[in-house]
Amino acid sequence: MDKYTKLFLVTLVIVTLALAGTWFYLNKGKTKEQPVNTETQFPANPQKGDFGYNEPKTKVSIGSEGILGGNFVKVENGTIYVKTNTGQVQYPLVTDQVGLACTKQDLVTARELDYELVDRIVQSSPGDIGSLIPASQAIVVFAQDVEGTLRVHTVALATDKCPSE
Repeated sequence: MDKYTKLFLVTLVIVTLALAGTWFYLNKGKTKEQPVNTETQFPANPQKGDFGYNEPKTKVSIGSEGILGGNFVKVENGTIYVKTNTGQVQYPLVTDQVGLACTKQDLVTARELDYELVDRIVQSSPGDIGSLIPASQAIVVFAQDVEGTLRVHTVALATDKCPSE
């Protein structure tokens, strides 16, 4: 082997070691990225409140226990007044928060309310809920027994009449 071939081989080995060392230095501490599983895992038999649970019943009859449809009259002294076909009805409101369910459903002719058509829920205090509902608007009120008194906790209103958040 002549002198120039040896010099070429030595230079080649040095350059190769330098490049390999640089590559190892730059990749030191890097771990191989594991593929991210973006698939949602649902429980095999989800119960109410679990992720993936589908409510089997999404419609309720207007006029059944605690569900009343009519036209909004006013809210006064913690009581909501609703005009129905048979007269005017009044229910006390719950004392903490009242939900305003904004629905795409036509409440004027509705015989049942479909929860699937509710767009959003606006929370309000009992004192402010009356100012959010336009006068004479078709509404559906939901009441439940609270310590022996039927109190309204949610009012359904057409989405186009609901306040923006």
